[in-house]
Amino acid sequence: MRRYCATTLLLSAVLLTAGAAHAQTSPPSLAVLGVEPVDVPEALAQQLTDALRQRAAATSGIHAVAGKDLIEIKGVFGCDTESPTCMAQAGKTLGADKLLYGTIKKSGRNVVVGLKLLDVRSAGVERAISETVSKRELAAGSVNNTAARLFAKLVPVEAKPTVTITSDPSNAAVAVDGQAMGRTPVTLRDLSPGSHTVAISLRGHETAMRTIELRPGASHELAVTLEAVQPPPIAVVPPTEPTTPATPPPVAIAPRPGEGPSPSHPGRTAKYIALGSLIGGVAAGAVAIYTWRTYSDLSSSAHKQLMLVQSENPKADQSFFHKPTCTPPAGLTGSPALNQYKQDCSSGEGYAAATTALWVVAGALATGSVVAYVIGDRQAAKARETKSTARLIRETLRVEPVISTVGGGLRASFEF
Repeated sequence: MRRYCATTLLLSAVLLTAGAAHAQTSPPSLAVLGVEPVDVPEALAQQLTDALRQRAAATSGIHAVAGKDLIEIKGVFGCDTESPTCMAQAGKTLGADKLLYGTIKKSGRNVVVGLKLLDVRSAGVERAISETVSKRELAAGSVNNTAARLFAKLVPVEAKPTVTITSDPSNAAVAVDGQAMGRTPVTLRDLSPGSHTVAISLRGHETAMRTIELRPGASHELAVTLEAVQPPPIAVVPPTEPTTPATPPPVAIAPRPGEGPSPSHPGRTAKYIALGSLIGGVAAGAVAIYTWRTYSDLSSSAHKQLMLVQSENPKADQSFFHKPTCTPPAGLTGSPALNQYKQDCSSGEGYAAATTALWVVAGALATGSVVAYVIGDRQAAKARETKSTARLIRETLRVEPVISTVGGGLRASFEF
């Protein structure tokens, strides 16, 4: 009897230890109840709720459970004041370790998003944020990035990026950093943030190589068009013609002095140089326009990211935001927006310098083109003048023999 009791107690202890170890190693479960609209359209709150739930499902390190609507939960459990104790009771019913919920309120032309992360076991709010965002950031094309940013501030788990790769034609093999990842279309959710090399290949088409920069928690899209491989040209052998008796070469007749084609073309070389310089100047100007447009896009992106950094650091020295540089002060909080700002700012400076250099090259080539053309035109005019003088001398010069009883000689005369 004692042996049986000891065995039972030992087995219970093992089961309790295993259960505790499983509870420690298993990821925490999270239920996103969503946000409650206050003086804003319900559709705007629903879009943000759906984006937060998608981010929770795509984040490694947590287990997302299906969450009920926040208004429904408050009505069922009577949590009108969002009391942590009442909300924790709702979380236990859902089988979640943590709850994410909040409100979205109108604030002028913008909205204020307030979110809370509640620990169900301790019935306490772990984190709470309140951020003013524009309605444009909650639109269909931007709400996923906004939700990822807000989610990363609440949940202390690094959210992995998501990238969707498509190709035309489809069913192309995808390899990321040399590792096969399936065939297009494909959505990858396990890549780490940072730079990755993507190779997309399909039989009979050129392989497309792309480098993509993945931001933590952000959604990316990569679409490529695969060019078909052109077959090599087929060599055509001309038919053999019948052999004919060789004909004697024509006898070359030397032209008279002053006749025949001119051995040179004065001014033509300079004009060719002028044409080449003009083409080079136009090409440099076209590339300068492209680099300027790229600089303008990077400048707009850097300004937007700087505004996000300013909103995240309201207590920082504001002098940097009035006269920003590509090297932020050390006191700013590191975030994806700050890293993106530094990258866009550095790239923008490079494109600005390239644009200035290209405009200088284009101007120099255009000036050289004009100078070369003027020189060529002067050379041609001088050659025409010299040829006209020689022809005039040849036509007016008269040479006649003179014979007399005393002797003989030649007499030369000019007509003018």
